[in-house]
Amino acid sequence: LSLHDALPSLSVLSSDIEAHRTGRGGRLQLGVIPYVSAQLLEKLVSVLVSEHAMTVTVMEAATEPLMDELRLQRLHAVIGRCGAKPVADGLRQEVLFTQKACLLVHEKSAVRDARGARPANLSAMRWVAPPTDSPSWQAVAAAFTAAKAALPRPVVETASTKLVHALVGSNTDMVAVLPLDIGTD
Repeated sequence: LSLHDALPSLSVLSSDIEAHRTGRGGRLQLGVIPYVSAQLLEKLVSVLVSEHAMTVTVMEAATEPLMDELRLQRLHAVIGRCGAKPVADGLRQEVLFTQKACLLVHEKSAVRDARGARPANLSAMRWVAPPTDSPSWQAVAAAFTAAKAALPRPVVETASTKLVHALVGSNTDMVAVLPLDIGTD
């Protein structure tokens, strides 16, 4: 899904924006996961600031902590992963866009080519993974289950894309899965 195609979907925030413009002084508390591309986030914030005269506060974290903040009404909206868990009463969940995943490995990794990147080989690697209670990890687990392969055991759980890049970039035996637009940064 291109940035151009995703922008109209951001209109789902319009009712929140209008509510904040009319009753809360034009301030939006927005939670985003690190897997939202910088390009999309920059465009969204620019539109909110320039076209809606809003002040935007952005909190970056994994989906579950952001949803906790939303339930506690410390955030007005969250751009995160849609999960299997139902959302709390009074909240709604809509798909804005989808992302393709990519496998992130060190340039000297044994699983760098298609022959090495088989589920059984990947299971044996040291994984830098999203939090295991997150929708992102649930998707990884589902892929390994479908391939009838052992589930990888993460050695590091993080939502930080900077840490993922740093660890995989300096360890030939580590692997991670990131959205394609984030993994190629």
